[in-house]
Amino acid sequence: MAARTYYYTEDLTRATTITTDFSVFKASFSFTPNGSKNHLVLWRCLLDVAAGGGAFMAQARLRNTTDSVTYGTSKIALAQGASTAQSAGGMAIYTSTASPGSKTFRVEYAVSNASTTAGIKEVSILVLELGTNDKFFESTGASSTSSASYVNKTSLSFTPPSSGDYLLMAHAVKTQSDGGTDCRVRFSNGTTDYVIPSLFYTVTGDCIPYVQMVFATALSAAQSWTIDHFRLDGVGTTTLQEARIVALRLADFEHAYCAEDRTPHTTILATFANSASVAATALAVDHAVLACGIVDMSSTGQVTYASNKVNAGSGGGSDVGSAFSAVNGSVGFNKVWWEFRKRTETAVSTTWRTQYNRVSGTETPTHDENVIAVLQLGGTSTMTVAATGFAPLSSTGVIPIISPSGM
Repeated sequence: MAARTYYYTEDLTRATTITTDFSVFKASFSFTPNGSKNHLVLWRCLLDVAAGGGAFMAQARLRNTTDSVTYGTSKIALAQGASTAQSAGGMAIYTSTASPGSKTFRVEYAVSNASTTAGIKEVSILVLELGTNDKFFESTGASSTSSASYVNKTSLSFTPPSSGDYLLMAHAVKTQSDGGTDCRVRFSNGTTDYVIPSLFYTVTGDCIPYVQMVFATALSAAQSWTIDHFRLDGVGTTTLQEARIVALRLADFEHAYCAEDRTPHTTILATFANSASVAATALAVDHAVLACGIVDMSSTGQVTYASNKVNAGSGGGSDVGSAFSAVNGSVGFNKVWWEFRKRTETAVSTTWRTQYNRVSGTETPTHDENVIAVLQLGGTSTMTVAATGFAPLSSTGVIPIISPSGM
C-alpha cells in the first residue's frame, strides 16, 4: 500500500488578540496539491476569552487565502481565561483543480468585542488527499429547525467495493437564534444512533463544533449515514451548517488502529484516567492521531472544570500536545472535545489512549463517546523546524511555510 499524500503544520504556543477582523493568524502553510483531487482538511485549536457574557466570544476560522475561501468559523463564549481551553475547529473538503498551483491555508482568529482579549493555542492543520475508495458528502449551508423530532441535515450513501473497515467522521457547526434554545444531534446509519444528547449553547450566535467518529468493521452492504438534529428545548430555532460526513476506508492505509469507549465515566479526581485505548507496534513513520469525546456536568454551577487529552507511548506514555481541552459546563449540556496531531512513531509497542479528569471544582463531570484512531500516513517526509520549534511536514517533499510570529 502506497503512502498517503498529506500536508501538515502545527503551532502549539498561545497567542492573544483584541482585533475583531480576523487579520491575525496562528498557523499558516503552503503546499502544491496534486491536480483534480479531493482532500479532507482537518483543523483544530483551543480557544479562550478573558471576559464572560454573551458579548465576548473568541473566534477562529480556517481560511484558504489563495482562493479566498473560508471553511467554517468557531465562536466560543464563557471559556474564560488562559486556564480554560475549549475545542474549536472542524472538517472541510478541498477539491483541487487540474492545475492548482501553490495553496496557502491558515487558521485566523479574532475576538467579538475589542474591549476584551481572545486566546488561541494548540493549532494544527492536516490536509489529506482522499483515495477513490474514500467517500464524502457535505451540506455547507445553514439548516434551521424548531421541530421536536429529528430532521435530516445531510447524508452519505455508498457501497464498499468489498468487505472492509471504515472510519466514519461527522462534523457540523451548531448555532441558535437565542441564548435559551438547545438541540440534540445524532450520527446514524439507520440502525445505531451515535447521539450528542444536548449540544452545548451559551449565547445567541455562538458557533459550536460538533465532531463524531465511528469505527465501523466489516462493512459490505450499501451504507447510508446521516447527520440529524432537532430542537431539544427553548422557543427559538437551532441551526446546523458546514455539515460533512467522510468515510475513510482503512484498508487503503498501510496500517490503522482504532478503539471506542462509549461507556460514561465519572470522576472527581485530578489524576487522569484512561478511556478509549489501542495498542500496536507501529512502523517508525508518520501517523495521524485523531480523538474525540463529550463532557457533561452533574449540576448547573459552571464552576467545575474537566479536562480531556490524548496520551501515547509505552508504560505511562507522554502527552500528545502541550495543553488540553479544559471546560466548565452545566448538567445536560454536552461539550465536544477533539484532538488530532501528527506523530512520528517509533518501532516499539505503543498504546494510544484518551484520558480524562476533573481539573477543579465540586461537581462531577461525565466523560463519554470517546473514540481514538491512529492512521499510518506512510513513508519518509520532508521536515523543517521553524525558529519557534514548529515542525511542519509534507509527504510529498513540499515544505510548508509557517510564520513564527503568527502575524
